[in-house]
Amino acid sequence: MKHQALVSTTRFEAGVLPRRSIADGQGLRPGDPAILAVTDFTREHPVTIDPERQIDDALDDMIRMGVRALLVDKDQRILGLITSYDIQGERPLQFLQSSTYSHHRDIRVAHIITP
Repeated sequence: MKHQALVSTTRFEAGVLPRRSIADGQGLRPGDPAILAVTDFTREHPVTIDPERQIDDALDDMIRMGVRALLVDKDQRILGLITSYDIQGERPLQFLQSSTYSHHRDIRVAHIITP
């Protein structure tokens, strides 16, 4: 696998991404500044994924790593972004309807990324 492997001691319920929390361990509240909810790539390394990875595997990676988005890269060049919403939303179905592919398992990250 080309994406960065992150080790986490936190256990996640299968199929459920954890709520994002701020540095002191408290959960985010609706009134908190947006800067607390975003990832600062100057302090945290982004998690990347290969564009040819199957989308269900990409979602599994997100769950395992506790992230909701992955940067898609090839040959150290960022091609775009894929989110859990992209994978679980309408994009896979829209892709299947407009392509010659007929099975969900054939959809790759590159097919539904946001460039």
